[in-house]
Amino acid sequence: MTVLKAILLGILQGATEFLPVSSSGHLFFLQKILGLTRSELAFDILLHLGTLTAILLYLRREILETFTSLFRREPEYRLDAWGRRDLLLLVV
Repeated sequence: MTVLKAILLGILQGATEFLPVSSSGHLFFLQKILGLTRSELAFDILLHLGTLTAILLYLRREILETFTSLFRREPEYRLDAWGRRDLLLLVV
């Protein structure tokens, strides 16, 4: 796989991950168009791990705040209804 093909796949993954369509399906079709084999499954996994890492880095403050609020005793720092919902979504 060339660097240009890897960049194209990364751009496609990033652009379609949050759309209500399958980013994996788009990766599959672009790999077919570029003439890549499906044996490069490890690269697909790395693309998804990269997406997860980017999300965790972007939301790190909110994630840390949510988890630390679980252990605070002061009422003003406890999770409200929105915080409990966010935590549930994070766990799911």
